[in-house]
Amino acid sequence: MRVRDQLEFVYRLTREESKHSYELNVGDEVRIELLSEKEVDRLLAIQPDGTITVPLLGQIRAARRTVRELQDLLEEQYTKFYKSPNVTVTPIKVNARLEDLRATVDARQGFGGGQSRRAVVMFFAM
Repeated sequence: MRVRDQLEFVYRLTREESKHSYELNVGDEVRIELLSEKEVDRLLAIQPDGTITVPLLGQIRAARRTVRELQDLLEEQYTKFYKSPNVTVTPIKVNARLEDLRATVDARQGFGGGQSRRAVVMFFAM
């Protein structure tokens, strides 16, 4: 590499299956439903502090939990109010952090296309 050489960094989304259960993140959206109590049903975004606010329970930590962990926690908490709550948690929007990264490097409006950035070598040290 020499001074004024240009590098292009291309960001590509892969569709590989993860070996681990997905953990919810800030910005993700989930639908919370109780089979017998429709007034509790909500579409919720995970807030910057990692919580969602659900009826009767208030704030519940959702970030860094799997969908199953969140569902189990809500069912446990709702048994204080309902005999058999049967909670369903459905992920609606996931990978919010990945979408934030993509939006940051999205150059389609300014640099001629794609998910990439160019960098110029300014100096060379040995």
